[in-house]
Amino acid sequence: MKKKSIIAAVALVSFIIPSAALADGNHGVKIKFKNTSDTKVEVDTYNGKDALDTIPHKVYGVKPDQTKTIKCHGEGSNKCTVRVVHGEDNEKSWYTVKSKAECEWDGTDLACD
Repeated sequence: MKKKSIIAAVALVSFIIPSAALADGNHGVKIKFKNTSDTKVEVDTYNGKDALDTIPHKVYGVKPDQTKTIKCHGEGSNKCTVRVVHGEDNEKSWYTVKSKAECEWDGTDLACD
């Protein structure tokens, strides 16, 4: 009996964990980020329910006139926190962006639709 219970528990856990990870779709939250400024920027994404925003999920370098798809795990929130590091003083601008948004960075602000 114990062996069947253990197998059932393992099967249940192996089903629940991937289901939770896929709550935002197979690849999580995706956002199109276009840099329309004349300088390269660093774009950091943070997972949707990351309350501290201390360790980025992913860091991207986006050159002028370049578009990249940036990603995070929305963790059920369907959004990411996005930090754009820009300017000579590495100024940091923070935004909350929903999945499938198309965003443009103009050098001072991020506009998303």
